Amino acid sequence: MLIMARVNVAADEKIVEQLEDMAKKKGYTMFFLTNVALKLVLEVLREGEDLSTLEALIELFKITKSINVIPVTAWYLDNVSVTMFKESKEEFDKICSESGEQLGLYLKLRAKTLTELLQLYEKVKPVLPISSIVVREVNGDVEMQVSGTGFSRESTYCASKSLKRLLEAFGMKVSSVESSPGGIILARFRPE
Repeated sequence: MLIMARVNVAADEKIVEQLEDMAKKKGYTMFFLTNVALKLVLEVLREGEDLSTLEALIELFKITKSINVIPVTAWYLDNVSVTMFKESKEEFDKICSESGEQLGLYLKLRAKTLTELLQLYEKVKPVLPISSIVVREVNGDVEMQVSGTGFSRESTYCASKSLKRLLEAFGMKVSSVESSPGGIILARFRPE
């Protein structure tokens, strides 16, 4: 026999109103929605994660759903990159560049400027394999170091080609992009 205790939970009044409206539209009870939300928060905390992880997952879900991203392991991606690079470097370059252009065009819908893009990155950072993005000004140019973009020389090279086109989609004139095995990319650019 299931016994439901009634408990008061403190929440922002506007959020509760929005939740009640969505519950009615979707056909859920407030009891159900509250329990689902609390279970998710509890699971994230039990995993030792920060609650920003939930926000990051929601943002990443929106992005992956919009551009048909499928999850694959880094091992798989690295091996495909190595094989394709050996088979046809020209075709490999084209695919890597076009994926950066595609991602850049989509992200321009979510972030109008490079600053907004970096803010979006900060939201999804907890659930991305990219370990860090450092941006600084050097002699009038902007220098961006991206770490955690792949393991092999080939997959990091592909990520560097994608990054170049992504930056160009945001109106940047890229003067150089260097990649090294182990997933480190250094890009120099300036606004056009």
